[in-house]
Amino acid sequence: MALSVLPNVGFAAEGNLPVATIRSFDASVSVRITQQFLDDEDFADDGHAAAGDWTQAELGVLAQHAINERTRATLRLGLVWFRARREANIIGVPGDYFGAGAGIGFRTWITPNWSLGPEALIFFAEGEGELVKTPQIVWGLYWSPGK
Repeated sequence: MALSVLPNVGFAAEGNLPVATIRSFDASVSVRITQQFLDDEDFADDGHAAAGDWTQAELGVLAQHAINERTRATLRLGLVWFRARREANIIGVPGDYFGAGAGIGFRTWITPNWSLGPEALIFFAEGEGELVKTPQIVWGLYWSPGK
């Protein structure tokens, strides 16, 4: 479970299936779904119209590299679909978008099975006759059977 920010605020759930170790990288097939349901207008009225919900699904590869005994750097590459509703923040036009993205981050193990950490991502997607790019920040708390 993760906190997801940009373009709105919400939550993400992720599942990873380890598939290979390549040199010092552990590679997994990764699936993540995101639902962002809070807009900045929910916190403060800045005079702009409130954005609608943002729903997103990702399928890709997550590579992790051990920095030390408790911390791993992460690299994510994959495909994305998202649906922006109403007055869509950042992209401007509501609708369905399909594209690709990449992200980097790190995870720190706080127990043998639990880790947490941030990830910064950028997505490039096409939809509604437009090519758009949108950043995203995810801060997650992750459970795994063990490192």
